Amino acid sequence: MENRRKEFEAFVEKIMESYDAAGMAVSVFDRESTLYENFFGYRDADRKLPLNEDTIFGMASVSKSFTALAIMQMEEKGLLSTEDAVHAYIPEFEDPRVTITHLLTHSAGYFPLKRILVKDVAEELGIYEGGNRELGYDGKLAARGLELVCQRLNSQKVRLCEPGQYMSYSNDCYGILSEMIHRFGGEASYGEYIKKHIFEPMGMERSFCEFIRPSRDENGTELYIHRNGVREHGRDFYDNAFVLMGGGAVKSTVCDMKKYVRMYMGEGRIPSGDVLVGRGKILKMCMPRQEYHYGQWYGYGLAQKRIGGLTIWGHGGSLTGISNYMAWEPRLRLGVLVFCNTTGVPVSHVADLAFRWITGMELEEEPFFPVVPWSRELQKKAEGLYESGEGVQVRLTGKDDGIYMEAGGKPVPCRMVFPGILETSAPLVKDDLLLMENDAKEVLGVRFRGRILPRADIENKRKG
Repeated sequence: MENRRKEFEAFVEKIMESYDAAGMAVSVFDRESTLYENFFGYRDADRKLPLNEDTIFGMASVSKSFTALAIMQMEEKGLLSTEDAVHAYIPEFEDPRVTITHLLTHSAGYFPLKRILVKDVAEELGIYEGGNRELGYDGKLAARGLELVCQRLNSQKVRLCEPGQYMSYSNDCYGILSEMIHRFGGEASYGEYIKKHIFEPMGMERSFCEFIRPSRDENGTELYIHRNGVREHGRDFYDNAFVLMGGGAVKSTVCDMKKYVRMYMGEGRIPSGDVLVGRGKILKMCMPRQEYHYGQWYGYGLAQKRIGGLTIWGHGGSLTGISNYMAWEPRLRLGVLVFCNTTGVPVSHVADLAFRWITGMELEEEPFFPVVPWSRELQKKAEGLYESGEGVQVRLTGKDDGIYMEAGGKPVPCRMVFPGILETSAPLVKDDLLLMENDAKEVLGVRFRGRILPRADIENKRKG
């Protein structure tokens, strides 16, 4: 066991070195106890300040699980139904076909769009005050944010797909959900609902939806990001933050998040014996509904994948200075947290290794993908530039020996594994790219990192 622990820690350190990560927290636990916990690197590398279980990290998109959980609580109280049209609750949102389920599963059918930022909207409203004002609970910011999000979704005359047809990861969807929680949850803001109905019942005392507090807390992380090959850092939690809080505003700690994951392990029951939400609602969140990556599925604010014979549920998050992942195996009631204070670190891979190590599997197992060369016809159909309003670009080029891929203008190693599927590689980790076809078998886009990037000519048509 000791040798396997050292092997696991060597993998963690190799990933940190490869991605120039400043600090990383890893915790493995069950319902009753912590089985393994270690803190690599620093919360502040310049001052050599260590991480611990009470260090505040941004949760980024792990916040979406809190948003989905709040919707489940509201459904249990009869305040809404996930089958209801969004328009019935948010009249600013015009499409009557889109349901709450479509928002929860990122399948409302809209093209990916550049995020609308807290900073930009607050400056427009004259309330930013140089980043020195707390806006996490600000109703004026939320109202204007919702107005802007709905305006641009309503204006999409050319749609990615029909509601429910495909998943394409969307902060806008979860932003609208957070305003639904604000309006119908009985509290003054989304953040106050999450505090009163989730954080406080579970004793998550260092968890909140604020921006100023973590930047001023002595035990908060520095935020590290690489720009032009140089690792920079600061304490600005407003940096790149989405204007509506339900997509990524939660801040928390390893100690608090273990309580949160244990609630899922207990199917809604918390250590006090109280029920935060009924078992049926937890199972509803965990029902696979939309394909997310190859072999992975999305439910409500949670994603499912398989590791060996294990079924893993969880969610990750990424923002400036934030790479994190929470997950659990429901039958073993085994949880893993991996939090890192550096952008772009593959923490979900670290979590996968932790599950493999703690359950006795080999740490590294190459996934079995047959090499199935694409036909020349399929290669020709796939060729082109794919881009989204978020600024992500992928180019596919067919050559005699296969498909070549670029992302952001840089080559990405890839290989054809199934017709229409590429296995892509980054240092120490693998991902997938899937061709998306319409009913006429025309390639309309590619699914890459959970988002559907339309062909550039389609995106230009939409903008025009």
